Amino acid sequence: MTRDDLFKINAGIIRDLAIGIATNAPKAFILVISNPVNSTVPIVAEVLKKHGVFDPKRYASQTAVSFPFH
Repeated sequence: MTRDDLFKINAGIIRDLAIGIATNAPKAFILVISNPVNSTVPIVAEVLKKHGVFDPKRYASQTAVSFPFH
């Protein structure tokens, strides 16, 4: 699967989730971790802006996850 294939699939999922959040939980804190994160983060922001609920203080993304190794 290419990065473009991944984006096409995840973009639709992320858009639908963002619409649901904007409609049902507009004050939720949102952490976007879907790949490719640099492309899916703007989708969420634009959906929230379109619905008038974008608040940059409740919006973040994660590009890498660190796990402790023992």
